[in-house]
Amino acid sequence: DRLRASGLTHARWQVLLSLSRVEDGVRQRELADRLGVGGPTIGRHLEELERLGLIERYPRPGDRRAQCVRLAARSKPLMERIEAIVAALQRD
Repeated sequence: DRLRASGLTHARWQVLLSLSRVEDGVRQRELADRLGVGGPTIGRHLEELERLGLIERYPRPGDRRAQCVRLAARSKPLMERIEAIVAALQRD
């Protein structure tokens, strides 16, 4: 309920939170595995987050078949809000 004001679904803010925990991005397949979802599911979430300008997808150096994902600079204010909400939930 506290994250509803962000305009994102629970699944999408989990994607963002997971991406915030890695420094140099992560392979799309690895992100799906971390979140326990399939390729098509993560693909839909990433398409929407990319459309919103919150993430960037790029080819993995040395392996053009693999897509990597990282947070876009535009996501920083939203991530600060999400982190604060998550911290408050943990305290509660």
